[in-house]
Amino acid sequence: MNNGYFEFLAHFVELTDPRKDRGKNHQLLDMVALALCGTICGANSWADIERFARAHQDWFE
Repeated sequence: MNNGYFEFLAHFVELTDPRKDRGKNHQLLDMVALALCGTICGANSWADIERFARAHQDWFE
């Protein structure tokens, strides 16, 4: 993963996570990055974002 990805995420580090602990299967920043990237790439629903995330899983890890 390149530094650009981390610079991108740095803009969101101050977000507070409203989820309860038991619902936190993934880090909030990971979810924000996936939602933004997926939407930019044409995702129109959470199902689309999930498909995008699975298709690009190697890049996000």
